[in-house]
Amino acid sequence: MAAFGSIGSVLAAPPSALARVLDDPDLIDRLGAAQAAVMEGLSEQVQRIRFDLTDYSLQQWVVGLFKGLRRERIHLALLDADRRLIFDEPLAEGSLDRVAGNLRRLVGRAIGLDAGAVVLMHNHPSGDVRPSSEDIAATRRISFLFANLDLTLEDHLVVADNAIFSMRQASML
Repeated sequence: MAAFGSIGSVLAAPPSALARVLDDPDLIDRLGAAQAAVMEGLSEQVQRIRFDLTDYSLQQWVVGLFKGLRRERIHLALLDADRRLIFDEPLAEGSLDRVAGNLRRLVGRAIGLDAGAVVLMHNHPSGDVRPSSEDIAATRRISFLFANLDLTLEDHLVVADNAIFSMRQASML
C-alpha cells in the first residue's frame, strides 16, 4: 500500500508495477483477478442503469476502464434506445499522447448491435482532462457521420486520473 497510496491504485497497477514492489507472483496474480472482479461488478451495475454521468457507479466504471494505462486508448460503449449499456469494448490503443480509432469498425459494431446511441471514451495519460483541438474536431466529424446514419453520439468522454470531461456537458456536441 505504501508504494501505491491506496487500494484503488494497487488494484489499478499493471503487473509490471506490482512486480517492482512485490516479490510474490501468486499475490500479483490474485490482485489482477481482484481488479477484474471489481470491474465486472461495476459493469453489471452499469448495465442496469441509464447512462448518466451523475451516477457514481458509472463514474467509477468509466475511470476504472482507463486506470493505470500509460498509453491513450479509445473505448466504445453502445447504448440501447433507453440509454442502457448493451456492449462495450476497447477500440484502439495508441501512444502517450495520441490514438486513432477505426471508424468503420465503430460504425459496424453500432449498426450490427442495433445500438440507439454511442459513447466514445478515451484517456489522457498526461493527466490533463481537457480535450485537444484534434479531439474536438474528430468528435464533431463522428457526430455528423452518425447523424446521417440515424445513430446518436451520446457523448465523448475524456478521462484523466479520476476526472471525466464530458463533451456533451460542455456543449461541444
